[in-house]
Amino acid sequence: MDHTCSEHICAANVPIFADLGPAELARLHEVIVSRTYPKGALIVAQGDAGGSLHIVRAGRVKINRISPQGKEQILRFLGPGDFFGELSLFSEEPMPFNAEALAEASICTIHKDHVENILRENPETALKVVRALSHRLRETEQLIEDLGIKNSEQRVISLLLQLAAKSGRKDPQGSITIDLVASREELAHLIGTTQETLSRRLSSLEEDGLIAIIGQKKIVLKDPAALEARQFA
Repeated sequence: MDHTCSEHICAANVPIFADLGPAELARLHEVIVSRTYPKGALIVAQGDAGGSLHIVRAGRVKINRISPQGKEQILRFLGPGDFFGELSLFSEEPMPFNAEALAEASICTIHKDHVENILRENPETALKVVRALSHRLRETEQLIEDLGIKNSEQRVISLLLQLAAKSGRKDPQGSITIDLVASREELAHLIGTTQETLSRRLSSLEEDGLIAIIGQKKIVLKDPAALEARQFA
């Protein structure tokens, strides 16, 4: 079911809109539509017409492409406050990827025309979008570098550190807990390895006391500094 964000507040807690005042947020809420997608649902499909900015209000989203041969290429995972579809705001090209809900996800959508108005009238917001895109480009470049020069253990460590930086919970003792929404198969695809290799590398890191694996969906980085040092050993 769709809702306007005058009923379901979407923008107030989104980082790129943090500089908007109450009046601007109220105007934005009138044009944003919020929709909840069940786990596994396609939010946008590769080849769809673009023209809107989509913001993850709650839940987790997988961004991927499917090759002509049917092979999946996972590009990134998104969480609350992240956005996608921004490239379609500046071109008429169709969506180059799929966006799939990894768990029940609440998505706020703003049409291109409204986004353009916001960016024209609020330079600080436009700058935040540029910075977010720059950060995303750096992540992509890092992934390409990892795939090209790092071995499988180094790529696994790099993945764990990225997940920790993005959504990990740090405790007073310095360890960081990561909740895994994506499957191990999906995480393996992201870093260009197999599920079996990923599992072996995780087990090795656990045996060495650097991480603790709790079930299938939780990993604790017991010593993040030592883990990072292991990546370059």
